[in-house]
Amino acid sequence: MKRIITAIILITLMLGCFVSPMTAQAAGKWVSSYELYIPGHSDGSTYSMTVHDKTQIVPYINICYTDRSWEAVRIENGSNVTFSSSKPSVATISKTGWLTAKDTGTTTITVKNKLNKDVVKFKVKVTVQAPRITAISTDDTRVTLKWSAAKNADGYEIQWDKSGQPLWRYSATVKGTSLRAADGLVGKKKFGFRVRARYKVGNGYITSAWSDTAYITVKAEKADKPAQKSRYTEKYKVVYSGGLYINQKCNRAKCTRTLMHKNDVFYVDPSTKVKSGNYYWAKAKYGDIEGWWVCISNTAWCKKLN
Repeated sequence: MKRIITAIILITLMLGCFVSPMTAQAAGKWVSSYELYIPGHSDGSTYSMTVHDKTQIVPYINICYTDRSWEAVRIENGSNVTFSSSKPSVATISKTGWLTAKDTGTTTITVKNKLNKDVVKFKVKVTVQAPRITAISTDDTRVTLKWSAAKNADGYEIQWDKSGQPLWRYSATVKGTSLRAADGLVGKKKFGFRVRARYKVGNGYITSAWSDTAYITVKAEKADKPAQKSRYTEKYKVVYSGGLYINQKCNRAKCTRTLMHKNDVFYVDPSTKVKSGNYYWAKAKYGDIEGWWVCISNTAWCKKLN
């Protein structure tokens, strides 16, 4: 008798459904057990997304019948399950399973089955994509730069300068994936170019890593002209974890402003510096954005680099 029972259990396991005492009836058949199943998101796995990505998590209930058959039933509109995110600042998930990537980082998504308290947890890692320079060419004292598109990017920041001079004195911000640059370029000189993607998050932007630097020697088919010197000659880096704002247009007490994040670099016109108590005000340039900047004099907010 023991051998017969053992054989029945082995056959049942091989067929994929372990028979337990009958608990309910569905579709005319007795149900042995329920199991929460989410295609593509197994318990403990990690799922990658890019900022601004949006996808729906669609759970199923695998129903195991006492006749050793399975049936996968899709859970519509989030009924019989609940969704939650451990870090909504990174990614949110709605009552119906819509997962939206908000910012870089990692969060844990928990899906609970109300039928038998079964739980599936998986991680969501949100990143940004860095562009890759695909082409660079020169014509007289102009350079044309092209790069690959970064998924969901809101724009691109480009920097360039003479080779061997890491000041990156010239910059631009564009929506597309190409740039024709002229500022600061001089014939018979080698220049380096780099680009990064930026993504709008809240009231400011986050950025990807910089691409590899592409180098090119500018031609001199015409007489070289001295490059127009930028008045923004002092280089600073944001060191405050909360970032710094650059104020662009002000109307009475309200200003249009852009957040510069920690480790971002910006440039200051030293001739416009004004001291007020422990603070300095000055005209500044951040990418292609120009405005007024304020920094505490003890460098708790920013650090001068040159």
